[in-house]
Amino acid sequence: MSRYKKDNSKKIYIIIVSTIIVMAIIATIAFIVQNKNKNKKEVENIIDEQEAQLNDEVYDEGNFEENETTEENKEVDTSVIDTTQEDLIEEATDDENKAIELAKKYRENQNQDDDEDIYYTVESSEENKYIIAVRELQTTRIVMFYEVNVETEEVTEQ
Repeated sequence: MSRYKKDNSKKIYIIIVSTIIVMAIIATIAFIVQNKNKNKKEVENIIDEQEAQLNDEVYDEGNFEENETTEENKEVDTSVIDTTQEDLIEEATDDENKAIELAKKYRENQNQDDDEDIYYTVESSEENKYIIAVRELQTTRIVMFYEVNVETEEVTEQ
């Protein structure tokens, strides 16, 4: 009977050790999953904070205003900057509008303005040169490209 008790005690010992190992594995898996979710939430929070910072800068009726609630905006030294962001935005939109107007005039002079269902977009810009696309209103298909030099007011078809 002694041998039987030894075998039973070995079996019980193996069952207890196996149970402890299984519980440790389950606890480790739960810990890993919990940390993954925590890291995912941290990344989402960082992304939300960055989006909120971007949304703090509001473009309102041609005026560029910064929200004064963020600490970063308060710490920026603007004395180094010669031109304000408002001036840069106005200058950029003025040049873009001028490029579009030059493309429209060129198209009218070439008697290509036969379709009223078109609109003009700035596709790219480099220094004083803009690529203007003429698009169909309903399909947005590009009808023509123009390269416009705002400084020399030269327009060429692409």
